[in-house]
Amino acid sequence: MEIIYSPHAKKRLRERKISKAAVIQTIKKPDKELSSDRNRIIAQRYFGNRILEVIYVKENNQIVIITLYYL
Repeated sequence: MEIIYSPHAKKRLRERKISKAAVIQTIKKPDKELSSDRNRIIAQRYFGNRILEVIYVKENNQIVIITLYYL
């Protein structure tokens, strides 16, 4: 499945210095996954003592990253 980053997500990657590799790991092998409104999925994965949270939707055989941040 192709992964697409929204303009907002691209901005957050730069601002928060989060690697695309960490985002992909979080989506492919989350420690926890939750459903949210508007068909959004919240994926969480531990990286050391921090949790990366990635919010995305699946559309037309694509994963569209909406936002991402460390908790």
